[in-house]
Amino acid sequence: MYGFGAGEAVSPDGKRLIFNADVNAPDSPQGAVSKLALVTLDSSSPSSPLLLQPDPRMATAAGSGFTNAMSFTADGKSVAYIVRDQGVDNIFVQPLDGSPGNQVTNFTSEHIAEFRWSPDGKTLAVARVQNTSDVVLLREK
Repeated sequence: MYGFGAGEAVSPDGKRLIFNADVNAPDSPQGAVSKLALVTLDSSSPSSPLLLQPDPRMATAAGSGFTNAMSFTADGKSVAYIVRDQGVDNIFVQPLDGSPGNQVTNFTSEHIAEFRWSPDGKTLAVARVQNTSDVVLLREK
């Protein structure tokens, strides 16, 4: 039914969990669609997850080396995750009430390995990755 995708996060109050879920969709050409699944962690009142549509550019964790690909905002009303567009990563914040989200960084190159919000939610720390490679030609004399 569900499979983990780009990550998961626990809300600041510890009462909710959100994760990227690959949900079975027999009518989809891929057989599954990506959703954000929001579940309540209170075992006394189990409920079905609330499924939200993520931005289609949401980067997947597979093979990317992400260590923290998803995080609640400090107020617990939105979730932030990494989006990848034309090989460049940025942070996207999506409200949990279903209203439209927005991109909060505007990097023009490189990938994001990890990000964290300050406790007051006013500052965002981002660890970015740059891949550098050299070519060396060896000739036999």
